[in-house]
Amino acid sequence: MTRHLLALGLLLPLLSGCIPTLPEYMAGQQWKGRDAKEAIDFFGPPGRMQPSPDRSEVQMQWYRDTSYVKKEVVGGSSEMQGGVMVHTNYWDDVTHTSGCTLSMTVDKARQIKDFSIRGRCTGVALAPQTFSSAASQQVVTGLANGSSYAFKVVLTNAYGDSAASGASSPVLVGLPAQPVLQKAVAGAGKATVSWWPASGNGSAITGYVVTPYVGGVAQAPRSFGTANSVVVTGLTPGVTYTFTITAVNAVGSGPPSAATNAVTVT
Repeated sequence: MTRHLLALGLLLPLLSGCIPTLPEYMAGQQWKGRDAKEAIDFFGPPGRMQPSPDRSEVQMQWYRDTSYVKKEVVGGSSEMQGGVMVHTNYWDDVTHTSGCTLSMTVDKARQIKDFSIRGRCTGVALAPQTFSSAASQQVVTGLANGSSYAFKVVLTNAYGDSAASGASSPVLVGLPAQPVLQKAVAGAGKATVSWWPASGNGSAITGYVVTPYVGGVAQAPRSFGTANSVVVTGLTPGVTYTFTITAVNAVGSGPPSAATNAVTVT
């Protein structure tokens, strides 16, 4: 039995004409030289096919609606709290309309010469990797550090290919994972912040950065070692704080945790 792993690169927003991100560049490199039929089988029939003026090439395009919803600040207010002016932000879900176009240039031999992406392409399928093994665990190489990927699996036997599995949970390659199970306990001019240790994703955690928030506004971040429980000092009595935690390794900083519970410093 053969397994095909399909990597889905979760790309950051791109503007037409911008320098490609590393996952986009790597996707292009993986598709170049492959048969156009492979791309059609993978992405489905193109939404548009346009021959070049001399008929030596054909451009195939696929369009995807990648509209998304993101929590954003939609308002705010300010009030005095413990002798300190505290600004509170109000958050809500905001819908952003966007789209993504994948383009491939195919020559007369039906080989792919070029691959490009324009727009906000979340969940762009990269070229599949094939493993001639029935093992249920495989190592996918050639991914870009600092980029998020999800994966689908297709099984192959003598009768053909199965349908693709559902997508796995996204993983951030190279950078640390997001700390979880975070909490805060108030003290006198300080707070103890703790969390579950983050995965280093192949590179050991070298430290954590804890950022205090007052009324949703970030204060000066504090850097710590590898312990997963720290004391944040220098806080203002009577003021309510929340905290986020970011893990750091040799590749860089991972995504921040969700905010801790709110605590009022004594």
